[in-house]
Order: sequence, then structure tokens, then C-alpha cells
Amino acid sequence: MRKMFVFLILGLFLISFASAYQSLGTFKQGSEINLQQVCNNCSYVNLSEVTYPNSSFALLGQYEMTKNGTIYNYTFSDTNTLGTYIYTTCGDLDGITTCEVMEFDITYTGEKTLSTSSSILYSVFFVILFFLFITIIFAINKLPSQNARDDEGNIIKISMLKYFRSTLWFVEWMIIIAIVFIASNLSFAFLNEQLFANILFTTYRVMMALTPIIVILWFIWIFVKIAQDKEAKKLLSRINFGSRI
Repeated sequence: MRKMFVFLILGLFLISFASAYQSLGTFKQGSEINLQQVCNNCSYVNLSEVTYPNSSFALLGQYEMTKNGTIYNYTFSDTNTLGTYIYTTCGDLDGITTCEVMEFDITYTGEKTLSTSSSILYSVFFVILFFLFITIIFAINKLPSQNARDDEGNIIKISMLKYFRSTLWFVEWMIIIAIVFIASNLSFAFLNEQLFANILFTTYRVMMALTPIIVILWFIWIFVKIAQDKEAKKLLSRINFGSRI
């Protein structure tokens, strides 16, 4: 009984091994792929089909492959979808029609998985940006948002720190943009489903498009506040001069 169990496990292993497709490799999204087949005793080899990762057909028919010695090649460029593609080639090996199935992977970076160094680098940047974001939030809360006033609401001192507060808010905006950009790249790298990654990347592009508008409004706000502070400073000078008289 024990021997039968061992042979059964070994048989399942051999079947799974035999059914695994030979991989052409991993390539970057949107790149052209040279679908190749090697045949020493073929007069022709045709590409019969290419399937997308969702098993729908990208190509189906008989597509002639270019011969270079014993290597047959077909250039395939419809690689916008992330995942594993499968292609089939058929040729007259020793006069007998023989087909072979191969596969290749398409990822955002062109790598099967992010390398350890890349993963560490992304993680370090993300942690630093997040820590910096929190630290600046605490710093902003310590800064005044307007000029110092008395109990009656009258300005008693012009505060220049409120301008630094607005500068820090702009820095926070840029940090958020960087975090969204890193998150979108990580999503493209790790997730086969592109919806979430595309949402993040679209958010990043929208935020970048809004940034020039925010900068213009920020400068307008600063000029307005400077003009108001000049008037307030003149008023304070008159009040102080009058009190001394």
C-alpha cells in the first residue's frame, strides 16, 4: 500500500512537470517580443496561436515565422496586458507535423518579481516619506495660521511664521504626490490586475496637473497677505506712535 502511494505521488509529480510549458522569459509591458522556435529538421514553422492571460486569442491561424538557420521567429507586439501569454508553433519535424506550446510573462517592470534591492529601496522611500509627512503635520500644528490678535480681535503683532506654515502645506502636497506615485509603481509591479494601479497612476497625473494651479493660487495668497500685513503694520505704527504721545 505504501509503495502504491509513493508511485502515485511520483506519477502526479511527473505529470505536472511534463505539462509545464517552457518559458521564453519575462518582458516589459508594451515591448515587442520575438516568439522563437528552434527546429533542426523543419522546412517551415508557423505560429498557430497566441493567447492573452485571460485565455482569449490574440492570434489564431497560420502565421509564417521568419527562418534564420534553425531558429524561427515571429515578432509579437500586442503586450499591453499584464500576465502570462501562451503561444503555439507547428512545423514539419522530420516530415511530421509537430506542435509545441511555450509561454512568456509580461510585467510592468520587465522582471518576474521586484529584486530584493528594488523592494528595499521602494520600502525605504515609502517609510521616509510617510514619516516626513507625519512630522510636518505636527510642525504645522505648532505654527500660527494668522497674525497675533488681542481678545477683541485686533492685530497686535505681524506673524511671519504663517507664511512658513503655507510652505509646509505645499511640501505636504508634494509628499502625497510622491507617495501616490510609488504606490502606483508597486501596484503595477506586484498586481496582475491593472485597475487599482491605473487608478493610482491617474490620481498621480491629476495631482501633477493641479500643482501649477495650486502654485499660482499660493503665490496670489502670499501677495495678498503681504499687502494686508503692510497695511496692518502701518496701522500698528500709528497706534504705537499715538500711545507714546
